[in-house]
Amino acid sequence: MIAKKILALSEAVAWVEHLRHDGKTVVFTNGVFDILHPGHVRYLQSARDEGDALIVAVNSDRSVRANKGPARPVHPEHERAEILAALRVVDAVVVFDEETPQRVIERLQPDVLVKGADWRPTASSAARPSKRAAAASSASRSPKGIRRLT
Repeated sequence: MIAKKILALSEAVAWVEHLRHDGKTVVFTNGVFDILHPGHVRYLQSARDEGDALIVAVNSDRSVRANKGPARPVHPEHERAEILAALRVVDAVVVFDEETPQRVIERLQPDVLVKGADWRPTASSAARPSKRAAAASSASRSPKGIRRLT
């Protein structure tokens, strides 16, 4: 069951299309999730509450090193993906190798893009809402400590 939740990007795109055909709301978030802690679990639960299906994109080992330095990650990408996939609130996991999730967001076109409340966009931030989500509304803070970018 857990392994079936870890998808290649092309598989995730097909799955999202199926969900959308069924009228489901697709929620997306991403991160390193190197040392999973209760704050991560609460964040993921809050993200899942924003729609019908939650896709989590996980930075590859190469991407983590590029973003956080040579000492990271602590746990390899396949273990981080497996741990996330084991969580009931996570419906699918995609590992991405780029330094930002922009390509994944563009391919999946999620209905809701969720970031942690501590996330701050930068001028070059790639975690912008998809065209689909951007058409819905603007960023808003949730009382649950997440930032919904739709």
